[in-house]
Amino acid sequence: MNNPTAPAEHLLLLACDFTRHTDALTRLQLTGSSPATALTHQAAVTQHLANAALHIVDILNAQRMYHSPAIRTVYARVRQLVHLATDAADHLLDAVDILDDTRAGIPVQGSGPLLTSSKPWERPAAASPSYGT
Repeated sequence: MNNPTAPAEHLLLLACDFTRHTDALTRLQLTGSSPATALTHQAAVTQHLANAALHIVDILNAQRMYHSPAIRTVYARVRQLVHLATDAADHLLDAVDILDDTRAGIPVQGSGPLLTSSKPWERPAAASPSYGT
């Protein structure tokens, strides 16, 4: 395939990348023997999508054109895609770290709704409200 030259061709390639990314998400299997590897692969696909979207912004910036409302909307959506894909890749890599730490038996530090203990009886007791007695 020839290298695309027009911004519209680059946008079509970005649409293909987005479709491949979505297809990869639907095929993501975390029940196998190595969910961390699957997440790492998905993070790489997601980072590629973010880089492709950044490339589109650069291409649009290089074009001398009137920034009509439609063009400004394209800019906004592509930038939004960059931010969302970058954040998604970061979250996927965080999940890989959590899985690796869990597999290695490293204790969880911190608190939050997603942090659980395999021994609920070892959790610190919640402070009971004091009613001034």
